[in-house]
Amino acid sequence: METNKRGSEKVNRQKQIVRRKSIDTFAQRTSQYRGVTRHRWNGRYEAHLWDNSCKKEGQSRKRRQGGYDMEDKAARAYDLVALKYWGPSTHINFLLENYQQELEEIKNMTRQQYVAHLRT
Repeated sequence: METNKRGSEKVNRQKQIVRRKSIDTFAQRTSQYRGVTRHRWNGRYEAHLWDNSCKKEGQSRKRRQGGYDMEDKAARAYDLVALKYWGPSTHINFLLENYQQELEEIKNMTRQQYVAHLRT
């Protein structure tokens, strides 16, 4: 038991156990795919990529590849941009063999050009 600031009342405080969530369950997932979330208002799926190479102040690290009606299309968009940013050793949702044609097409594009190409 402790006294409060005024000293007149006794306050009974118990230690609260704080359970920490693991990294995999920190936020409620809205998609089964990496880099894909479901928009809460319109129900469409969005592909997002976190880019830590943006060091300029005020520049967003989160890149949005676009909105998609189908969850797997958003996952493919994430995969393609992740492959462009980080190469074939990155974690992706589908097999690398599924993207051979697209990888040939994006060789001569910059990252920003490719993201703009995906959004069209």
